[in-house]
Amino acid sequence: MRMREPTRKTKPSRLDDVARLAGVGIATVDRVLNERGGVKPETARKVLLAAQQLHLARRLPNPYRRSLRIAVIYPPPVTQFFRRVNEAVLQIASTLDREVTLHRIFADPDSPTEVAAQFQNSTADAFVLYASEMPKTVEAVRRASDGGRPVVTFVNDIPDSGRLAHTGIDNHAAGRTAGYFAARMTSEPGSVVVLYRGPEYRVHQQRLRGFETALAQHAPRLAVSALIEGPIERAHILHTFGRYLIEKGPPLIVYSTGGGSGELGSELAKSNCVGKTLFIGHELTDQSRDLLARGIMTLAIDQNPELQLRVAIDTILGELGYIGSIPASTIVPFTVFSPENVGSALSG
Repeated sequence: MRMREPTRKTKPSRLDDVARLAGVGIATVDRVLNERGGVKPETARKVLLAAQQLHLARRLPNPYRRSLRIAVIYPPPVTQFFRRVNEAVLQIASTLDREVTLHRIFADPDSPTEVAAQFQNSTADAFVLYASEMPKTVEAVRRASDGGRPVVTFVNDIPDSGRLAHTGIDNHAAGRTAGYFAARMTSEPGSVVVLYRGPEYRVHQQRLRGFETALAQHAPRLAVSALIEGPIERAHILHTFGRYLIEKGPPLIVYSTGGGSGELGSELAKSNCVGKTLFIGHELTDQSRDLLARGIMTLAIDQNPELQLRVAIDTILGELGYIGSIPASTIVPFTVFSPENVGSALSG
């Protein structure tokens, strides 16, 4: 026999508030809050979400909890960074309650048609998304959000889309950090080369602006002399970078706003820039670890994608009432690695 807890009293005025917010009658609210049964799960969920929004501090009772499907959309795990993302999704999935399922969906972030199709074809209740900021992607996020399927972006934000939240580092601060160290670690004038992913990625815009701002503040003698724009892993970008090194010689500073450290490091080594060029990039991968250990790379700023995903998923779970609260902040810390501390990262 199942023992029922004593009826919990709730002030009538608060019942009215919950009923109005949930769009149901007071009697329905009373049945749900006091677990008397006889209410459809979807209706019960609306009531309890309303109660949480009104700070009644009540969690969703187990009899009303249905399975929750969260789709995580990101590129195929070909690069080391997205292999980290993929491993993080699998690890987080293993820690969730049985009623919560993560679905991995691989999509080209630069193809808004493909991203939009994934939203349209998915039966997920919520989404975690990595994609570029293009009109068709913005519209897909907006439709999902308006349809009651919350979206949380990670790494790259799409702020004007109606998304629920964004998890990531302070990218302007990360760019400023790169610029600060570049300014403080050099004393002579020289050329500054920046490899920049492109304006469709807000994350790279913010890093570039931060880098330029810090250079102007801490080393007015320095300014960006060459801006090479495009996906670093593409052959034509690497060719452009290689030609610059051949024609201009070793630059004083190379800053990459994205990944591709291994390819850039190889070009620097081929052009006899090791020990002459200060090279700052992003993400701690096997390649950047090796470049740091060999003295080819100076600093790697890591954005901790594992924590970004954990916060993104917890934000959705909190919003939909599957955990008691939403994370207080969706900004996660970044870590600066140098040849002096990369060993501890390897051992960890």
